[in-house]
Amino acid sequence: MKDFRKLQTSDYELQQTNNNIDEWTSQFSDSLLEGIEVLVSVSSSTSTPVAHGLGRKPRGYFIIRKTQAVDIWETKEPTDLILEINSSATTSITLYIF
Repeated sequence: MKDFRKLQTSDYELQQTNNNIDEWTSQFSDSLLEGIEVLVSVSSSTSTPVAHGLGRKPRGYFIIRKTQAVDIWETKEPTDLILEINSSATTSITLYIF
C-alpha cells in the first residue's frame, strides 16, 4: 500500500482530517495488505514447505483457491522464510500469505 500523502494547507480542519487519515492508514502496514499469493502442490498427509518471501514471520494465510475439497493445517511454527503445511488430499491450492 502506498503511503498516504497529506495535502499542504493552512486550514485547521483539513489538517486534522489529513492527520486522522494518516493515523488510520498506518495501521495497515506490515499486515494483510502486504501479503503474497503462492500456488502450492500438496500431497496427502505429507508436510510441504512453502517459501513465502515475506522477509518476516507470516501473521496468517487464506486459501483463495483449491481444486477439490481439502483441509490444510500448519505442521510447524512458521519462520521468516518458510510456512510448512500439511493437507488431507493431494491437490493444488493457492494461498494468500500475509
